[in-house]
Amino acid sequence: MIFRCLFTALTLLSLPAWAEEPSFYGVGESDVRKLRRDLPEAFSGPLNLDEVDNVIRALTLSGLYERVTAETGEKGKITIVANALRSIKEVVIRGEKSFRESELRPLLGLEPGQRFERKKVIEAGERLKTFYGERGFFNAVIEVSFTKESAGELVITFLIVENSPCRIQKINISTENSILADRLSRTTQRYLKRPLTSEAVDELIAKVRDFLKTHRFLRAEIEGPDAIYNQDKTQATLTFHLREPFRYEFLVNGTVKMTPTDVYRILSPNTLERGTADPSTEAAERIRQGYLKIGFPNVNVDSRIIEIEDTFTRRVKIEVTENTQVRIKEIIINGRVSRPNSYYENFIVKNSSDLIQRGYYNRQDLEQGFENLIIELRNEGYLKAKVQSSRLEYLANRNEARVVVIMDEGPLTQVRSIAFKGNQAFSSDELKRTLTVKSNSALRLSQLERALEEIKSFYHNQGYLEMRLLNESEDLISYNDRGTHADITFDIYEGPKVTVQQIMIEGNSFTKADVILRSIEIEPGDVLTPSKIEDSEDRLNRLGIFSRATIKTMEDGTNVPNRTLIVSVNERDPGTFRLGAGVNSERTLTARGFMGLSYSNLFGTARGISGRAEVKSHVVEVNYPQYEIVAGYLEPFLFNSNTRGRVNLTRSERIFEFESDNSVTKITASNKIDLYAEHDVDKHLRLTWKVWSMDARREFERYGRCITEGVAFNPSAFCPDNVQQIATIGPIIDLDHRDNPFLPTTGHYTNFNLDYSHPALGSSSKINFFRTELAHTRYFRVGSGRKVWANSLRGGYEANLSDKEGSGIPTSHAFFLGGLSTIRGFDGTGDNEKLLPRYLLDVQRGNQLLIKTDSHYALFKSEFRIPLFGEPITTPARAASSCSQRPWRSTWQTTTSVSMPSPPATFTPPWPT
Repeated sequence: MIFRCLFTALTLLSLPAWAEEPSFYGVGESDVRKLRRDLPEAFSGPLNLDEVDNVIRALTLSGLYERVTAETGEKGKITIVANALRSIKEVVIRGEKSFRESELRPLLGLEPGQRFERKKVIEAGERLKTFYGERGFFNAVIEVSFTKESAGELVITFLIVENSPCRIQKINISTENSILADRLSRTTQRYLKRPLTSEAVDELIAKVRDFLKTHRFLRAEIEGPDAIYNQDKTQATLTFHLREPFRYEFLVNGTVKMTPTDVYRILSPNTLERGTADPSTEAAERIRQGYLKIGFPNVNVDSRIIEIEDTFTRRVKIEVTENTQVRIKEIIINGRVSRPNSYYENFIVKNSSDLIQRGYYNRQDLEQGFENLIIELRNEGYLKAKVQSSRLEYLANRNEARVVVIMDEGPLTQVRSIAFKGNQAFSSDELKRTLTVKSNSALRLSQLERALEEIKSFYHNQGYLEMRLLNESEDLISYNDRGTHADITFDIYEGPKVTVQQIMIEGNSFTKADVILRSIEIEPGDVLTPSKIEDSEDRLNRLGIFSRATIKTMEDGTNVPNRTLIVSVNERDPGTFRLGAGVNSERTLTARGFMGLSYSNLFGTARGISGRAEVKSHVVEVNYPQYEIVAGYLEPFLFNSNTRGRVNLTRSERIFEFESDNSVTKITASNKIDLYAEHDVDKHLRLTWKVWSMDARREFERYGRCITEGVAFNPSAFCPDNVQQIATIGPIIDLDHRDNPFLPTTGHYTNFNLDYSHPALGSSSKINFFRTELAHTRYFRVGSGRKVWANSLRGGYEANLSDKEGSGIPTSHAFFLGGLSTIRGFDGTGDNEKLLPRYLLDVQRGNQLLIKTDSHYALFKSEFRIPLFGEPITTPARAASSCSQRPWRSTWQTTTSVSMPSPPATFTPPWPT
């Protein structure tokens, strides 16, 4: 570049003071026209040096030319000579065999349309060469050629001659231990003939190290490899050097309270750190710590190494002197304390470890309990509480000891005053009434943290969404010199009171905006609060037509009071189709099949339709097809409200009773319509009213034969069908506090329903009853993941209200135990009555009216649920105690730290040059 500028300057200095209008060589016509427009003085008469310089500068700055110079001809004629900048038209790769072009092209960094630079092309070729070399192709040849395709455009071709790769021909293990060398040679045989790559060498070294660790060569360390190549570099011999090739064995003597299995589990020799300076010391310390954890504070563990000649074996002999297991007789707290000794003792025991709770001594666990006690006292206002010292005093038999703790609680800090800064919308007295912490009371930091949330919630619920505490992390509390009094000052930034000016909806490509606006129940002019946002998001998500729905304001984080509300939704696929089939051993052989189809967002209105068909047949014993067909419709906004309306139509035929000795098959056919109105009070409580349900049931024998109680079966006698109508109404209440409605692990769920039937509603003349049922289930997570302990309590009562002869409660509304919701493993239907008895009162055979008076049941069920495959939810392990987010707030918990070995360093073989 410097040479070019110097050449141009010398050329200009050699020009006469004036010259004619310039001519151009290599400059496009459009560029000449642009020069005439931008530099008219250069074309209006004789040229001077400044005008020539301006023309060269304009062409250079255009970025279209690689070099621009000015030349003089005869009679001082000036010619502007320009070499057009070349660009890449196409990049071609040829000759690749072992790798795909898609792997190689990103290495080049060259794209069509880029400016051609020879240096970058050469660097791209070097990267290809390196890529092949790292994968064992040391003899690969990369040739680069340039083809001029058109004016200023080049085609770059990379021709690859891969040649044969360098393969691992032999692996040598150099060590004094010939037996170990032989075993390692057999272990590494699989790497022979493989290309010599970094990945292959790293994998080979990892394999050797894993072998050494598994077989307890604890101080052995592998070095290398050294590589020797043949003449054409297609074969390589790798040599590894192994130091300290000794295998360690462990013998433990003197254990009484521990079984050999316990000792081996604690010692776990395969997990001892390989390469450690003294494996015997580490093993002895592991055993000592194991004894300390079960209450042997005076255990002695000694170790020594015996080297066995000619076998490359080092035997570690560990001698254990257990002494006595020490029980804690009592924990005595001395010093300046305010509560009975039993309070501190119980707290330390409860918040130390399982070993301490079982009554055995472990100093480390006790110190954890002391620390937790001090944190608890400070949270309660004893800010200067501390444990000054502790000691262990053995009793006469030395099997028991007392722990003596010297502790100073210090003074109880009192709240002297509570003040507020920056509050304008609400008076200090109003804000004080929202707080749990009060003046002239003990300063409990747990209450103070709750007070922070209370004051923020108060402001947020009034529409001050941007409210924050400016001194939440510091300067919130000031103490006097003795720490006995505290002054609390809340420095408040209120921000604007947020109202909704307009509502914008995004993401609804199919769903109508009116559906979303009806669901959120927020209108322009409303004060916006977190509860309104949360409830609206919950309503949108429960529509079942969105995979995600979020609500926020466009002006979040600003002082704008009148805001634009943005409702963002992601629509899910509204249609689903399910198909299934299966067989089981019920009644020798039973075949089942079902098909389901649903569409949840008709014409973008959130209306839904669904259909399901199920077929079942006992193909060996009964061979009569049973079926159920269900069709449903959902109206999401009944009467322009957020009450949902549901209509279900059901047609079914099921075998109610079968007698194998005479093949009598009793069948119940049903045509049913259900009308429901549902309303979500909040995200936990749902109220449903069964507006009307009509079940027209027909009971008949498969071939029309009669079945009369106490009379011999007559296959030639025929009876008419038994037909009844059952109409019911009543409420259904669902209270759902589960963490997941499909796979709950915590929380509880309660369901209550009441059915009432009367002839005035459409029932048959002899059907008049009520039926009520209550069920409550509570879930407890056991450990981590999805191990769940579920406990269910349920009960029901029903009564016949008719005094007519032959009246009663139909079979379809009787109580049966069986199925997933009551007793697992039993179907609970009439088809399986032999599996589970029916606990009913006054059962009448051969008649749908079973219960003449009343019936009730109670059931308690406890289940321990363990997933068979996988853990859908896991709890991440914590490697250290949690830290407080605020300097004045303390937390405590028992944690375990786990150290993981570092990954091996990447090894790069000495590639030949």
